[in-house]
Amino acid sequence: SAAYHLTELGEADVLVIDQGPLFETGGSTSHAPGIIFQTNASKTMQGFATYTIQKAASLELDGRWCLNPVGSLELALTPERLAEIHRRHDFAESWGLAGRVIDPDETTQLWPYVDRTRIVGAYHVPSDGLTDAVRVSEAQARRATEGGARFLGEHTVTGIRTDDGQVRA
Repeated sequence: SAAYHLTELGEADVLVIDQGPLFETGGSTSHAPGIIFQTNASKTMQGFATYTIQKAASLELDGRWCLNPVGSLELALTPERLAEIHRRHDFAESWGLAGRVIDPDETTQLWPYVDRTRIVGAYHVPSDGLTDAVRVSEAQARRATEGGARFLGEHTVTGIRTDDGQVRA
């Protein structure tokens, strides 16, 4: 992601080194979770999540999606949890995120497998989605490579040489 953003800003001298293999299981990226929930008590973190959703939606890799906008449902089994869901909805909405608190009937319309008798409501954010971290990373890396970046997997950094305050080797 950093290489993608740097090359988008016109920086071509970018090198990414990973100790593990790149863009496959075994590197650090493959351990990232795939669901992106945008609602967060931190406005900054919610902004990062919303940006990530938008960026992943703009990417594809070999004709395959990088974001599957399946939405999300947070279920409330108690009145106390429903009150918390209303609170989460309110701060998320105040920061620009579209979501709704819904009743049990609408919840079961969206997800028929939930036991309608056990829930008192839910919070639905239709723009939340699933990503494949490896696919998103490779799509960004391809764009970064087009901008001049280089990627080296299975390399171990043993030292860093700087000259005049800049990394040289």
